Amino acid sequence: KYANFRKNSVHHRIISPHHIVSTDIRWHLRAWDHDQSIFVDIPISRILSAEHAPEWSWVPIEADISWHKKLPIILQARENLSELQREMVARNYAMQKGRAVIWERECLVYYRLASMQLLEAVRRYNGIAIEPNLHIVVSNFKDLLPLVIDIPEQQESDFILDLPWLRYALELKCDSKMSPSLLEANYIDWIGTGLSKIAAAYGADLTRSFLGKPARFLTPLSYAHEPPLGTYPVLVTLGGKCSDAIESARYMSQKCGSGALLTANYNSDCASVFQSINKFKLSWFIGRFPEKDYRFVNCRSILTMAAYVQQFILNIMNYTSQRTEIINIDYSRLADEGKESAKRVARTITRGSSWRSQQIVVVGANQLNSEVLMWTSILSESGIMNIHYVDIKDYTHGDHIAAVSLRNQIFLILETPTIKHLTDIFKARFETLFPVEIISLPDHVSAQFWKGLFFLLELTHFLSVQLGYAGKRPPKHPVVDSWRDWGELLKN
Repeated sequence: KYANFRKNSVHHRIISPHHIVSTDIRWHLRAWDHDQSIFVDIPISRILSAEHAPEWSWVPIEADISWHKKLPIILQARENLSELQREMVARNYAMQKGRAVIWERECLVYYRLASMQLLEAVRRYNGIAIEPNLHIVVSNFKDLLPLVIDIPEQQESDFILDLPWLRYALELKCDSKMSPSLLEANYIDWIGTGLSKIAAAYGADLTRSFLGKPARFLTPLSYAHEPPLGTYPVLVTLGGKCSDAIESARYMSQKCGSGALLTANYNSDCASVFQSINKFKLSWFIGRFPEKDYRFVNCRSILTMAAYVQQFILNIMNYTSQRTEIINIDYSRLADEGKESAKRVARTITRGSSWRSQQIVVVGANQLNSEVLMWTSILSESGIMNIHYVDIKDYTHGDHIAAVSLRNQIFLILETPTIKHLTDIFKARFETLFPVEIISLPDHVSAQFWKGLFFLLELTHFLSVQLGYAGKRPPKHPVVDSWRDWGELLKN
């Protein structure tokens, strides 16, 4: 029976404890939490009562990797000291060759740093001690940072504030026009620039699922190299001012006699391109710009453009039961479910100090273009990691051999009711060697997209917290990270 201070509640927890730990900060119990499926530190003063639970299988100490793994805390004198001062600091900490190495269990690094008044040094000051009398620096602070950032639950995201805007965008009466050529089109190409490519891919998924028309997603470069095949192009761009979007508009007007533009900008340069071609039959859907977003990626623009694409498709659909299903989606429930799943998965991913060296393998049915794009875009654009997305039936014998050989994978399975029989087999086999997490998604295309997107944004937030930039944009390299001026889509 446990008193949870943060939640202001008393509830029962099933645990398998293996040590009582005494630190300078507190006494706590090191134990496996059967509800969360992780090893945790439980303050002894919060335990109100305890009793034996023989129906639960005991998790032994051997499974606690963070208990057995030891890490160095490397101390050195600050660089701004004189030679004499550096010698005195070296004697204070029994340094050898200018540094002191303190070995500690991975799960106790937090408490050791706290007792030495070095927590904030590692968290915020590049390892430099802020206490004026310490005169030291933790030289390997980057390795220790994931262990001292507050756990995900203590730094909640603010995506709940995006839901009112999302509902507004979904219901906004936008400036739109649908030409007959769009309604008569047999094949639709969706072209997306920047992170609007997620919305464009969602448009292709909706077109196939609800309009019954063949559709595909194309990047501006792939579209530029496509021969004119009589398809109907739809360009999705937030501002319509980047060079890729403007060039795509030019190619559309040259290849086709008609097309569509989805944007949040009335003054879009793309619109000017289309308007300069007298015979081009343009359908358009122009919404409103979202507020500037300074989080790890422009989350609100992703939500906004996806909402506009959904509205665009609904405007084409007849009043059918499928249309009603999309309109009646419970976004708040999907957001809550996505957040809880993201917390659980974030704990699994960040369980060790070297979690960024792990390869995240996302296993899905590869049914939705948007699912693949959101996974391969958002985490990498946020500076966290590059994701490997695989089709659950195409992850074959050679892939299995490589995974077993490397042993550095964490598998995230995107499970829908349609493929549950496959995910059950995959999980049973792979969890014998690897961490495997199930993310449950509905079969309905729109509900699946929105829950998947909410989950991924929350997961990215929690991981950015672990890396120390807590939902903000990571620092960028001035040369490598610049996405502008990469050249024209087609030379001459």
